[in-house]
Amino acid sequence: MKTLQFLTYLFLISLSLIACKGDEETPVKVTPTPPTSSQPTVTWIDNMSDGFANGWNQDISGGGKWQFDAVEKLNWSIINNPSNQATGRAEVSRRLTTFTNTDKLVTVKGKFKMALTAEDNKPNEGGWVIQTMAWGYRDPNDSIVYKPLVVARILADKVDYLVYDYIWDAPNKTYRPKTGFPVSRIVRNAITAGQTFELALTINFSKNSTGYVKANLNGVDIPAANYVGATYPSIFPQANIQWKGGTYSSYQGEHYSKIGVYYLATDQPQ
Repeated sequence: MKTLQFLTYLFLISLSLIACKGDEETPVKVTPTPPTSSQPTVTWIDNMSDGFANGWNQDISGGGKWQFDAVEKLNWSIINNPSNQATGRAEVSRRLTTFTNTDKLVTVKGKFKMALTAEDNKPNEGGWVIQTMAWGYRDPNDSIVYKPLVVARILADKVDYLVYDYIWDAPNKTYRPKTGFPVSRIVRNAITAGQTFELALTINFSKNSTGYVKANLNGVDIPAANYVGATYPSIFPQANIQWKGGTYSSYQGEHYSKIGVYYLATDQPQ
């Protein structure tokens, strides 16, 4: 009887050792928890689906720069230009369409925020925020031309847009605006500091009287700000039309501006 009990005891001990050995040979799989990232997941709110970095050519000069705000999820387009010799800008640009001597209808829009002040607590003067420009062709002087066509601005005291038309100044071998141009249309007449605006321009590019610009602010059409007339200079050949968004002082001289850009959009295939 004692021999049987002893053999049973040895049998149970051996089973226990086998089980322990099995546990040692079978590792426990643990899925590590990824660290929480402190980096923002959105760097550019973009209605064109291809992103700020991938779809746009970034251009800064004369004290211009971009600065991302992770809290508000917008890019600040900043001019901090104390020089009287430079034209400050911080903008992004891309091709919009091609004008081929037939009317071309496009819509461009953006959502912008005017900061209360510019950098270093300078007064925020604002500037151009949406630009359409004829570009990439040679004029009679054999120079490659980039000329603004329809330009929207957010300034300290108003939101407006400008329509340009040109003539060829043969003695000086350059273009200059026609008398009475650029034409200004006021979209909103009010202090803009601290305000957010969604501005859309529907433009029918035309060398003829069939051209027009219609303005929409914050989802509301502004018929009083509409323009009817040529929107593409009759002396220009057919050309690509580029568009830009950001802030651009549009003149040489000391200028300070800080405009936030939430998004830019167009109805044209990009």
